[in-house]
Amino acid sequence: MSQPRWRFGVAGRLALLLGSLAAASTLIALLIQDRALSSDLRYAAQQRLGNAGRATDRQIADYLRGVADRYEAISRTPEFRANLAANHLPTLNYYARQLAESQEATAIVFLRRSGSIATRVGDRELARAAAQRVVRDSTGDEPVCVRSGQDDLADRRPPTGDRLYFEPCQFPNVGAEASILAADTALYALVAIPLRTSGVRDGGLVALEPINAAVFGAWSEMFGAAIHAAPPDTPPAHGLEERVRAFPDVEIRVSTTYDAEHRAIARSRQNLLLSGAGALFLAVVASLIIARRFAQPIVKMTSAAERVGEGFLDPDLDVKRHDELGDLGRAFQDIMSRLRGSEMQLGRAQRQARLDHWAIDLETDDVSGGPEFRRLFGLPKEGPIQIEDLALRVHGDDRDKFKAAIRRARATSGTFRTDVRVPLRPGRDRILHLRGRRRDGRNGDKRVVASVQDVTERWRTAKRIKYLSLHDALTGLGNREYFYRDLRRQLKSAGKAQCSVAVFTVGINDFGSITGAMGDAVAAELLREAGSRLVSTLTGDRAKRETPTGDGSRGSVTRLGDAEFAVVTQLDARDEAAYLADTILRRLADPFSIGEQDVPVNASIGISLWPDDAADVETLTRNCQSALQQSRLAGHNQYRFYDGSRHREASRLLRMAVLLRRAIENGDLEVYYQPRVRPDSEAIVAVEALARWTSDELGTVEPSEFIPLAEEAGLVRPLGEFCLRVVARDLARWRELGAHSLRVAVNISQQQLTRGIVEGILDATSGVEPSDLELEVTESALIDRPEEALAVLNELGEHGFRISLDDFGTGYSSLSYIRQLPIDAVKIDRSFIKELATSDDAHAITWTIIMMCQALSLEAVAEGVETKAQQQVLVELGCDEAQGYLFGRPMSAARLEKHLVKQGVIEKQLTVA
Repeated sequence: MSQPRWRFGVAGRLALLLGSLAAASTLIALLIQDRALSSDLRYAAQQRLGNAGRATDRQIADYLRGVADRYEAISRTPEFRANLAANHLPTLNYYARQLAESQEATAIVFLRRSGSIATRVGDRELARAAAQRVVRDSTGDEPVCVRSGQDDLADRRPPTGDRLYFEPCQFPNVGAEASILAADTALYALVAIPLRTSGVRDGGLVALEPINAAVFGAWSEMFGAAIHAAPPDTPPAHGLEERVRAFPDVEIRVSTTYDAEHRAIARSRQNLLLSGAGALFLAVVASLIIARRFAQPIVKMTSAAERVGEGFLDPDLDVKRHDELGDLGRAFQDIMSRLRGSEMQLGRAQRQARLDHWAIDLETDDVSGGPEFRRLFGLPKEGPIQIEDLALRVHGDDRDKFKAAIRRARATSGTFRTDVRVPLRPGRDRILHLRGRRRDGRNGDKRVVASVQDVTERWRTAKRIKYLSLHDALTGLGNREYFYRDLRRQLKSAGKAQCSVAVFTVGINDFGSITGAMGDAVAAELLREAGSRLVSTLTGDRAKRETPTGDGSRGSVTRLGDAEFAVVTQLDARDEAAYLADTILRRLADPFSIGEQDVPVNASIGISLWPDDAADVETLTRNCQSALQQSRLAGHNQYRFYDGSRHREASRLLRMAVLLRRAIENGDLEVYYQPRVRPDSEAIVAVEALARWTSDELGTVEPSEFIPLAEEAGLVRPLGEFCLRVVARDLARWRELGAHSLRVAVNISQQQLTRGIVEGILDATSGVEPSDLELEVTESALIDRPEEALAVLNELGEHGFRISLDDFGTGYSSLSYIRQLPIDAVKIDRSFIKELATSDDAHAITWTIIMMCQALSLEAVAEGVETKAQQQVLVELGCDEAQGYLFGRPMSAARLEKHLVKQGVIEKQLTVA
């Protein structure tokens, strides 16, 4: 049988069939695979986007919880709460600035117990609005805050027209709370932390930290999708986008693209066509090669996944395929590269924050952690670590506390927090904050996962703040708060030892004059040296006596005010308090050598005893202040024990001082005038201005009572300026009435003879000529600081003021000293004039003074002239002027005008305003 010349054999058919099948299968596979792969990849992209969105949502909660925990840890320091409760603004401002700088916060707000703002730094508008919203919403019935420990952050819209948007937030009663604040298109993490002491809220801390592009960028790298904030009406920036959180003016979105999917589909089509064309020829070989090539990337990725599971991010797949497995391998390689980059960024962030994580395998006690963890504990960079190795790095005094925390974590699933010291070198430790909990894995592994952070600087800052809250910055002594704490401790100790406690209030007198005369620097050094002397005096006195309590803490020295100190000590008898007070006065009486000058100081001391004078701290302190006032009234360098009757007198004087200050401020005092005349003609040539005070509560108060009180209360200068203003007004009026030659004499006290008085006198008398005024100073006012007083008098004389020396003959002035003074007149004291007509001694002294005045070209003025006989003697001795009841008593300005009209000094009298 002949065979056809051309036969389509089995091989051909098989080849044709295989070719047809290969072509058809390739075409069908291409179509099906294209649709399936496109749908799967799109679904995968959507799933990836959804996972990234949910992860972002959880990350927001974790981020807010981390911010809240961080500020809660900051706010737990007792000195921080004490400063807020005490409303110590300079320290609060300083701490707020330090906190804002260290935490990179947009705003920090401290709230008082009432909810008002104590201080704020940063963006003032955001700080004020946030604090007002937190306090306002805290009174509502509906919960308006998401706690930092919750992961559920539900979207809620703000009231219409409200520029600032809060996630629902209520100022907390306990625990830190955090939420998101949206201001226009900016987002902030808002933390509200209440501060409570013994169940009572002292105030609160409100902090704002920006959630900016850097934060979103870190999250984007972490979740493999673009996370950003955009206005609600902004169209999607990428092919696929999902909203995570919505606010009125801004949304948090997560987005991705289909580019990788499109590339994968294109490569898949190409690979299917190529494989179909060579399917017949390379069926078997291709199957083996394809099987091997398919298996090789999977093996590599499996091995790499195992390495990643072990914590290594260094596998290199070196994938060269250009199909789906190749894309998957390269995607896996890309993920590895991103993880390594994230690990490097996390490492840098941890090094900057001095923070790292570590874990303990509870089965083997092996410890694992990052490089920062090893550095903080001083561990080798490589090598295995056991829990005992870690415990040996902890300070010996903290080692038991560290081990106890680990044991609690082993036994329970609760969180542990503790601070431990790690010695760096002798005398210097690193403070580490440890926080962790036990976690049991699904595969049965049991671990303690924890974090470690270096809080050394925070601890030092807290210690410094605590020190400043109890100590005076100038002297280094305890402050008023320290005084009250120590006094309570001393009373408790003395009650057990059955002894007494003495409280000394030591006040440096005329400290304002010292400051004005010598400057703030000298005054500050004087206070430091005075504090040092008090400490050495108390220490030396304590060393001479047995310590009843046996602990060596018998007393303390603190600074209560500008020039006021307190000494608290335990003693056995009242005589010991008197001895110590006398010793303190003697020590302070020694001149203080400051620079190149010696500064004399006088002091007063008030003493109150427990339990004799009071049973509680407040009353004891108040009685001691009363005793100090009594000692000051007794004179310089005196001490007084508390006396109830004297306390009532001191209270009366204190009330009088308050009323006197109010009378000066309101202009309720009057100025009376007493004429000075020529003894021979009785013609009025001058008048002396005298202050008079009639109080609605006290009635008429004599000058002999309120003038010393003004000197003691520091009111002499305002009183003197008040009198000068009234005198200038009256003298200007009398000039208008025609009294062109009339002079007015005004008394100047010792406290006014300090640098700076000249400007005040010129300002008060700006309406009259200085030559029309005569300023009277006493001899005693020139004794304490003669050089300074002489300089002030010379300056007043240069401006044209007349100067007279009052009460001459009762002080210690010598003839040579009188010649140095820039005076124009000398007033003979009334004690000599009183016996002028009956005593030869008084006559001789008066004659001597008048002769001295004539020799020095000074005017002699006699005070206290009351009889015609005294007037006649003064005329015979050639006295220039005389003053006394014989020629006129002190009178008001209106009565003086009438008197001047009668005397012909003025021609007419205008209506008194």
